Amino acid sequence: MRGHMFSFLGGSVAEITVEYADYVIARGFLEAFEEWVKGCKCTPKSALLASLRRVSHWTPTILQVVVASLVIFFSLRSIPGIFVSGADQAVTARFAVVFAGGAYLLLKLAHIAGEFIEATIDSFPEISFLKLNKGDERLIEEAARAKPFALLRLALAASATVVLGVISSKLERLL
Repeated sequence: MRGHMFSFLGGSVAEITVEYADYVIARGFLEAFEEWVKGCKCTPKSALLASLRRVSHWTPTILQVVVASLVIFFSLRSIPGIFVSGADQAVTARFAVVFAGGAYLLLKLAHIAGEFIEATIDSFPEISFLKLNKGDERLIEEAARAKPFALLRLALAASATVVLGVISSKLERLL
């Protein structure tokens, strides 16, 4: 739901409230304002970004499922090498501790990385503006400068995901 809330806040909005005026005059004013807004230049909305925002709240969960699947896969793959005939209790205990502890830590890290990716997708700036004065121009420049930082955050979160994959493969070798 958070992803949807941010997308609602990020859209372009214009609102007029008319109180205590004649209905015909108010309707004419609103129609004129609507025509003016339709005629203004605006940036096209990114269909890719809109679809990513619709599903971005699933990112932490999906990432956790992927990491859990990797941990289980590597653990099952290492069982034949660890539990040979005559395996003692120390080996069994070590396997259980490494598997349980590693799975817990990796799932927590995957959740954090997923939330970071979700926040990056939801806060990626889309510039939609009316350049009426110098203040508007300054706001447009600030939004343009924020875009590279959002891309950097996305790259860092993706890198953290790759690091989680490497850690899970190294964890398999510990066993």
